[in-house]
Amino acid sequence: WAPRAGAPAPTKPPPGARAIAIRGVTILDGTGSAPLRNGAIVIRNGRIAAVGPARRIPLPRDAWVLDANGLTALPGLIEMHAHTTVQPGLLGYWLALGVTSLRDLGCSEERLPELLRWREEIAAGRRRGPRLFVSGPPIDGDRPASRVFAGARVRTEEEAVAAVARLAERGVDVIKLYRGLSPRLARAAIAEAHRRRLPVTWDYRWNFRYVLEAVLAGTDGLEHVYYSERSSRAELEQLAESIGSRRLWFTPTLVAFRPPDAAVVDDPDFRYLPDHLLAFWRGLFWPMETEQEFATMQTFVRLVRQYGGQIVAGTDAPVKYVAPGFALHRELALLRQCGLSPLEAIQAATRNAARALHRESELGTLERGKRADLILVAGDPLRDLGALRRLRWVMQEGRLHRAADLLAEARAIAAAARPAAER
Repeated sequence: WAPRAGAPAPTKPPPGARAIAIRGVTILDGTGSAPLRNGAIVIRNGRIAAVGPARRIPLPRDAWVLDANGLTALPGLIEMHAHTTVQPGLLGYWLALGVTSLRDLGCSEERLPELLRWREEIAAGRRRGPRLFVSGPPIDGDRPASRVFAGARVRTEEEAVAAVARLAERGVDVIKLYRGLSPRLARAAIAEAHRRRLPVTWDYRWNFRYVLEAVLAGTDGLEHVYYSERSSRAELEQLAESIGSRRLWFTPTLVAFRPPDAAVVDDPDFRYLPDHLLAFWRGLFWPMETEQEFATMQTFVRLVRQYGGQIVAGTDAPVKYVAPGFALHRELALLRQCGLSPLEAIQAATRNAARALHRESELGTLERGKRADLILVAGDPLRDLGALRRLRWVMQEGRLHRAADLLAEARAIAAAARPAAER
């Protein structure tokens, strides 16, 4: 499949290409190793068959070859907090922005069968979008805190165990606990989830004592940055130290809490979005923070990092002004402002995210045998994290796409989609 000498390079692999070889590329494999210049990656059957210095990697005779001089290869990005069913037709945006896997942390009971079907269709290559990891409706208390994603309302430990069992039997990948659930009932749910080898994450209440009990209850992760005007610096440090000492996965979603200045409200990326999403935002109340409140949130993220907490990248898209796909790049820039190095920010959306999903043997780094999820960007993201937006190619499960083609397709699909109320 390699073009003959002197022939123009094809714009994408032909159908039926048995292998793809990427050569001359700088490889940032996500493990923490230094970038490898003039590298090569061979992909076969959706997996990375070889990766290393180009001089040591023989290119298969049946491979379609992409010359990637000037480009950097990284693992595909992983979005760790999104809601794909809130508005129709948005899945393609994540893939077009380099997000090859996504954790959907909440849908209604009615939409769960559809979301599980999307998961299977994407895995089979019949639908374009990021690989999905699904929680379904959250498990909440007797007085549920969520109206949009109303899930099981549990009053006893037995009901908490039964709620986890029902979700597990339906095939979810993660259990999400919600703010109305008491720590006592949460412990029963967490124990049952762990018995079934399902990770647990908790969208907690902004109350110091509640959050501390959530940490101590045994959850694997916490969703959203913590903020309370009543919490002292000492309390922030105590929480951060508790999160760090237990090595919890922490998804701040800072991008969802930015003060609504002109840069947020008039983001140029919004020109790519469908009218129905912009209309949804206009009618949506979302408690954006003040500059001072947001600065305190960023301080808390710095403390979590300082105490060894494991930070992963999520956005809560598509809440107000949080654009699907685009917002993950904004989140990485915000994490950088909180003291993460460029590599740490990248790992928050690659290696760390894969570990939080319990999929580190399959995803998150560019290593032999892993799924061939990767992106090719122009420039060096370790010097300029903005290089991640100079996306040229996206590969998911060995299927290679031009990023520009994916974005054009995503826009067309989203523009044609209609919310249920308009059908």
